[in-house]
Amino acid sequence: MIEPDDLALPRPVNTSMKADPAERPTVKVGKQRFKVWKTKSWKRRTQVRARRAAAYQELARDL
Repeated sequence: MIEPDDLALPRPVNTSMKADPAERPTVKVGKQRFKVWKTKSWKRRTQVRARRAAAYQELARDL
């Protein structure tokens, strides 16, 4: 289907311009990256997994 000329939009190619560093907005870093392994729930889940693995190995050793 051919579009009428008034509805056809030009397709710009390679028209993006690099912004000057002086004109870029400055971004404040609020805090460092969130470290999930420092949370109590992460440590608890890790310990639970270790206990399950030890129990499974003990069970497999008995068989």
